[in-house]
Amino acid sequence: MNSDIKIIYKEESCPFLKMTEIWFKNKNLYYEKYNADELSENVKNKINNFNGKYPKILINDKIIEGYADLIKQESYVLFLLGILKIDEK
Repeated sequence: MNSDIKIIYKEESCPFLKMTEIWFKNKNLYYEKYNADELSENVKNKINNFNGKYPKILINDKIIEGYADLIKQESYVLFLLGILKIDEK
C-alpha cells in the first residue's frame, strides 16, 4: 500500500464505492483500492475493530467509515491529507 488514501471495499458494484471514488477523483486525489477479502490478516484485524460499513477509507492510518461519514467529515479528511490548513492564532 503506497498511497496515503486506501479504499477498502466488499463489492465492486457497491454504489457507495462508486460515489467514494468520484469524490476523490473530483478532488484530483490519488487513491488505491483493495478488496477486503484479499487483505493481510494484520490489516483485516485493524479494520474489523470498526463497524460493518463499506467502503472503508484509510487515510494516514485513520479510518473513515463509509461514504456518508466521508461526506460528514469532509473537512477532517481534507485536513488529514494536508489540503485544509487550520490557522491557529
